[in-house]
This record gives sequence, structure tokens and C-alpha cells, in this order.
Amino acid sequence: QRRLREDEYPLEVRVVLGPHENVTKLFLVDKLSTPEISSDVAQFLNLSLAECQGILQRYHYEEERQIVMLKE
Repeated sequence: QRRLREDEYPLEVRVVLGPHENVTKLFLVDKLSTPEISSDVAQFLNLSLAECQGILQRYHYEEERQIVMLKE
């Protein structure tokens, strides 16, 4: 994880890194309005869409289960 230098351009960096996102990913954020990404958040950037959907489904399941328990 690193910041682009002032003399680097995102498209140029992407071309140099190659087209395969499973090798490396490039995320662009506005440094003025975006705080640093914590390591807790950064760990999820490497997950596939299917993995993220699975995690969300599990959270929803647990949430519904807890709601049912509270109503009883």
C-alpha cells in the first residue's frame, strides 16, 4: 500500500502494473476528503465479491436471529 507520487498518473501506474486485478489493485481516493484507511477496513479490500456477499448474508442472518430472540 502506497500513495502515488506527485509525478505519477493513475492510468500510467495501472498500465505498468498490468491488467490483472488478482495480482495488484489500484484504489483512487481524494487525499483531501478521505481519511486514512484503517487496517481493519483494508483487510476487506482483498475479498472477492462473493466473499463480501457471504459476510453480509451472515450478518443479516445473525441480526434477524437476535431480533427474534429479543421478541421472545
